[in-house]
Amino acid sequence: NEDANVLKSEQAVEPDQFYYVLELDNES
Repeated sequence: NEDANVLKSEQAVEPDQFYYVLELDNES
């Protein structure tokens, strides 16, 4: 899951936004 790792790194300063992105990914 390399894309998820990249998102985690980029969103580390904004965990809420990171989890929001994860939720969108799960809905797809």
